[in-house]
Amino acid sequence: RRFVTALHAFNLFPTPKDIEAQDQALQQVRDLTAQWLREHAGNKQKTAERAAKAGTLALQGSKQLGSVMPGDDVDLVLVAARHVSRADFFRGFPRVLRAHPDVTELRAFPEAGVPLVQFALAGVSFDLKFCGIDKSEIDPAKFDPTKSSHLRKIEDDACMKSLLGTMIGHSLLKAVPNANTFQTVLRVVKAWAKRRCIYGKVYGYLGGLAWAVLTARVCQLYPSALPAMVLRNFFKVWAVWPYPTPVLLSKPVDLGYDFITWSTQADHNHPCPIITPCYPAENCAQSLTPAALGIILAEIRRTFQLCQRPGPIAGPATPAESPVPPTAEGAPHQKGALENMESAEDEAVPDAPAEVPQGTPNPISAETAGDASAAAHSDVPEASPVDAAEALQEAAEDPSQDAAEAPSQDAAECDPRDAFQDVRAVASSAALPKSSDLDLSSILAPLHICPLFTHFLCATIASPEELHFLRWRGFVQSRITSLVRVVDRLAPNTKARLLPKCLTTTPTEGGDQKRRWTATWVTGLECPGLDLGAVTEQWVHATLLQSKFPTPPNVEGPVLRVVPSEGPWGNLPPLCPCRGRR
Repeated sequence: RRFVTALHAFNLFPTPKDIEAQDQALQQVRDLTAQWLREHAGNKQKTAERAAKAGTLALQGSKQLGSVMPGDDVDLVLVAARHVSRADFFRGFPRVLRAHPDVTELRAFPEAGVPLVQFALAGVSFDLKFCGIDKSEIDPAKFDPTKSSHLRKIEDDACMKSLLGTMIGHSLLKAVPNANTFQTVLRVVKAWAKRRCIYGKVYGYLGGLAWAVLTARVCQLYPSALPAMVLRNFFKVWAVWPYPTPVLLSKPVDLGYDFITWSTQADHNHPCPIITPCYPAENCAQSLTPAALGIILAEIRRTFQLCQRPGPIAGPATPAESPVPPTAEGAPHQKGALENMESAEDEAVPDAPAEVPQGTPNPISAETAGDASAAAHSDVPEASPVDAAEALQEAAEDPSQDAAEAPSQDAAECDPRDAFQDVRAVASSAALPKSSDLDLSSILAPLHICPLFTHFLCATIASPEELHFLRWRGFVQSRITSLVRVVDRLAPNTKARLLPKCLTTTPTEGGDQKRRWTATWVTGLECPGLDLGAVTEQWVHATLLQSKFPTPPNVEGPVLRVVPSEGPWGNLPPLCPCRGRR
């Protein structure tokens, strides 16, 4: 409880007012979809009873997982009966939204790999997908969108991917031994990844689903640990994980529904496969590059070193004392902070871990994980079983070890690799220092990116028309990682790092300034030696303008320019909080 209280100081939980506003907006979306489904069924000459059973909305993402943070989007999928096609949905439902006075930022992407409609209602952002199922009716009161048997009624790959998000969220919650612990740690992990600029699938890093799978795996390995201990072990496990060993929550199965299921043979060259826990299993880190993994691993190792330094659990304003970790049986009998708790119900854990996959190595614990700065731009992170075994032996001799932090024995049994047989015995006893205190202020400190680079490559688009701007911004952002690949290829010594955010400005009023929406993506460069003409030719002309995506009218760019770290940055928002630099 005190650990959770400390997290509130970092704005990781929505306020009751935010929750109420989000729930009200969600109910309005449910009402709008139900209204449109009834109208569409009427146009198809369906009876009133069939119209009431034309489809339903299902939650996905952080809302489904119970880990909503301030500013998070609400992910939904509309599951519809066979008389509602995807073309009907994208032709009709955006019109309903456009007529609503509280709907803003409406844009539809019917041609995307996972077609969706994005909009904001009463200030709450929504991502709405569509899934058509070959059924005559779908009763909202009885339909369970988490059942994999529905996939037999789906022939469209896009519909399968749209519904799969709900099934994955359900499987994640079933895979962890304690949902409350998982939700708490996931909030911290996501906030940490965002503040350290390593969050976002579209930017080549890991998205929310991948971070959730990594968190769930650590929860499986340490089923008796409290959230503070799971957070420690999160950085311990992934700092020394033997990449590219796949991360699995359960053994992939093939139900024979003609959908492609992940396999090691098909993905053997990926630097870090992170596999979803339900059929059809997929690698949710498919867009991750070796260079991006090196950056992520450097941040994990940095934080792992911070976790080894005992410090008070404290927010930026209000300090809070951490509870003492439980025993191996999970019983909080120790004297100290736990005795002062009103209740330990929120921290209760089951005696046994959730099912863990066969064919997955036991993570090697180690008290040191190397220098983060040395791995900041490494192409492929290394993990040596021999070095890890030596570190484990030292850790096993440490009398301050705590049994509750040891990896689950069930997890250890699913290691098939001979290289890890010798370290299994000490892996179960190796642990971080016994104190559960964490310096959250240091762990969650935002990355000051300006001092890391001498120059920055800026790619800017602009348009006086908001709708055209939003469509072009979405397309350019989906191709932004290819800019980094072009830079790395043309100037391999530049060490480019993409900042995972889009800096957007709205039109300014008055004066001689142009009324334009602008969006800028920033990439850090360690040296200015970059041929902008060659980059523009290979990225803008070859990658963007030659694609099948139609260029909207009245748009400018992307225009590339290199800016020194001291500026001038023009009207861009601050890149990072360091000394007010822009």
